[in-house]
Amino acid sequence: MTFPSSPLGGRDVLNATRMGSGALLVNSSRMVVSHRGRSARCSRQIPDIGWRAAGVPRQAGVVITMQRVRVRWSAAARGAPQANARRGLCRPAMLPLSIPGDEVVIHDVLADEAAGYVRNDQVASGGVDRARDLDLWLSTEGSALIVDRLPGLAAYPRQTGPARLFVLLPGQIGCYRANFRFTFTTCACNPSWYYEDWLLLIANGQMRTDGFISRKPDHDVDHRVHLYGGSRRPRQQ
Repeated sequence: MTFPSSPLGGRDVLNATRMGSGALLVNSSRMVVSHRGRSARCSRQIPDIGWRAAGVPRQAGVVITMQRVRVRWSAAARGAPQANARRGLCRPAMLPLSIPGDEVVIHDVLADEAAGYVRNDQVASGGVDRARDLDLWLSTEGSALIVDRLPGLAAYPRQTGPARLFVLLPGQIGCYRANFRFTFTTCACNPSWYYEDWLLLIANGQMRTDGFISRKPDHDVDHRVHLYGGSRRPRQQ
């Protein structure tokens, strides 16, 4: 089964990074992946969401470290045996030993049913606008980092407008959990679904490679719901 492209750079980028480590160079509308001396290009137009958060530009040299861990499965894998196979996969991961020295660094980890739930990862970096690839908006107030959730493309749950997640002081970590049901296309002729469980970790500062594993978040927000129907899932400690 072929899934749609990843929000963080497209299926071509993800497939390239499955072969090994690569550096991701980005401008406002095109991504370039350099892998072992080879380059692959894929267009990525970022839609205008028509909203801007308050805040001043981030000071140069101050790093924001982000990690998104996703688990993805098809509608055919909704049963209990398949759920047991992916249980515990949506957890923090080790950061790469070498990461770019840009303002924002994103470590994106995907465990896909189509790949036997083997974790594959990629690293992207750039300015604060890169957070929009994760449906987040970052701004600052003094030395504090303000993290807001943006509306995404999920079919369920529907999200309207931006929402404040947390404000991180220097050195603090915020944790945001959510899950979603997506459609393969926007056409009603193909009502097929796939599902994703997300764990997003954001640090206001640089992190050690085991930082997201060894430290407890200072802020924890859980927006997960019952994807197959029903009310919001109970809060997990």
